[in-house]
Amino acid sequence: MNLSVADLASLEQVPTEENLNSQTLASFYEQYLCNKIFDYKVRHSVSHIKLHFKRTDLPHLLGIQYLKTGSHYKGRKGFNELQSGKLTLSMFKEANLGAYESGISRILFFPFIYSLVYEPTCIVFNPQIARSSINAEFMFYNQKCGRYIHLGLRKEESTDLYIPVTFI
Repeated sequence: MNLSVADLASLEQVPTEENLNSQTLASFYEQYLCNKIFDYKVRHSVSHIKLHFKRTDLPHLLGIQYLKTGSHYKGRKGFNELQSGKLTLSMFKEANLGAYESGISRILFFPFIYSLVYEPTCIVFNPQIARSSINAEFMFYNQKCGRYIHLGLRKEESTDLYIPVTFI
């Protein structure tokens, strides 16, 4: 039984691969996160975060670049491929089993991003101190189903909005 878009917004348990598909993930992302501004005041900081999700960010947030290579799996084309069902979880598995096995949890935990943006714990993130290659200014995190999920944010160059740069 495939989960619906509404099911993904209210999950209490990690979905199985069989219950999740790329079309539902793309619709969930577009309906619940895109075209909205999530507004945060960060304690102990002068920062005010206005978070904005773009359709074109979904393939990167899901880690598709590690599962399937090619420019048509990134940005707008990647989102459209996910939304149309042309890009599927089984395609990722067939293309790169090793990367799929290490990256499928990122996809399965992705629906929890919805509750994360509504109830985040936020830290100021410094890649040099963390010895990380993640280029983020803030890191939202929360615990779901026994695991920590993280959403890295960085200020978009041309606006005063923050965008998601990584989901772990």
